[in-house]
Amino acid sequence: MGVAFVARRGCRRWGSTKSGEDLIHWVKQQGGKVGALEEQQVSQEGGRGLAVTRDVKAGDTLVALPPHLPLSLKSSNPMLLALFDRIPEQLWTVKLALNLLAERTKLDSFWMPYIHNLPQRFTVPIFFSAEEVQALQYPPLIHQVKKRCRFLLQFAKEDIPAAMDQMAEHEHPFNNYQVDPGALGWAMAAVSSRAFHLHKLGGGPSLLPLVDMCNHSSTPTGQLVQYDHMQLEVVAAKDIQKGESLVLDYGPMSNETLLLDYGFVVPPNLHDRVELRFNYQLLDAGCKAARVSSLCSLRDPAPWKQAILDKLELDGSLGSAKMVTLGGAEIVDSRLLAAVRVMHAKDVGRTDIIDLKALQEWGSSSFLQFVDEFKVIRTLLGISFVALANFPTSISGDIDILHKGDVSENLKLAIQFRMVKKEVLLETIRNLHVKLQALPTNQDTSIL
Repeated sequence: MGVAFVARRGCRRWGSTKSGEDLIHWVKQQGGKVGALEEQQVSQEGGRGLAVTRDVKAGDTLVALPPHLPLSLKSSNPMLLALFDRIPEQLWTVKLALNLLAERTKLDSFWMPYIHNLPQRFTVPIFFSAEEVQALQYPPLIHQVKKRCRFLLQFAKEDIPAAMDQMAEHEHPFNNYQVDPGALGWAMAAVSSRAFHLHKLGGGPSLLPLVDMCNHSSTPTGQLVQYDHMQLEVVAAKDIQKGESLVLDYGPMSNETLLLDYGFVVPPNLHDRVELRFNYQLLDAGCKAARVSSLCSLRDPAPWKQAILDKLELDGSLGSAKMVTLGGAEIVDSRLLAAVRVMHAKDVGRTDIIDLKALQEWGSSSFLQFVDEFKVIRTLLGISFVALANFPTSISGDIDILHKGDVSENLKLAIQFRMVKKEVLLETIRNLHVKLQALPTNQDTSIL
């Protein structure tokens, strides 16, 4: 039995045993190129990043990595490759995490200078306490956190030992160290928060030394470029002034993805939505909250209405696993808009006159002559209010908690997350009010 790894909870960029300057020196030693960059502290909690040390022009190369520096899924250890075969392709984070742990246990690992620079602590929710997970107040994310934790426990306690039992001691990919759930969790957090997909380099998901110190911004100052000749570079996306942070855009991700994989949230986030389980109970609750009556209940819809729901791939039953969303530029999920219109539609008895695409869009449609659009928008408002009421606390209450001095960093993150979700719903309500007020003036558009 070897010594177990210990993964402590905390911020995604805390606690490395080496400085960024050491990493810059190592990258240069290994044939990489580093421009006018230095390590930068970006938060009081120890968050780290990179900043330019002089003015640079758009297009200037700030980091260039040769093809042997990324840490990818490639491995020469046959037992580690055999362990990869036990893992589904979509769980690539687990495979890369195992490779990272294998390198971490080798004292002579080529990547040890990089590994020493990785944070010892991460603020992803798999390291939250049970109380902190519940403080998220958002069932879809809570479900994902629990699912990941269950997987970590099973894989570390059952799957890895079962595979190790079939190996000779000298073949052990982790050099006879025990990989416990904490160690695997640390490695998965490191991978999920830092890996890039390098399709041109043929390595798939890879960890990029130094490049992964660039923090996220929707207004990036840097851009990751892959060349066919196996060179990877970070170039200036615009003119950058001395002292300004070098940041990348990680991509269009919701706040649950950012928190689950990276350990932070972004307010506001154009890609954020609130997920709801679609069923007739949700629609009925929206009608009651909006004080409107529907022409039918989707508990037992007319055949033509059920046919439309089928085309929308929605099941109105209580056991439905289908999810719809609120928020964003579209205001509500197009399928939800169509379903509520069907709910409030007069009986046409046929589907051939219905343009399914138009039914899912705001604006005019020949089918809308059969629909009371006032009731539709009121119902959507009611659904939004019901979703907001499902959060046990208000935004003002959340702010009061954050102002207390004894709140842990993880709990702060959980509260910030649930606040941005509530803001999504409030923005949805505001946008639906605008839609309601834009209806013809001969309709009663009094709002909730």
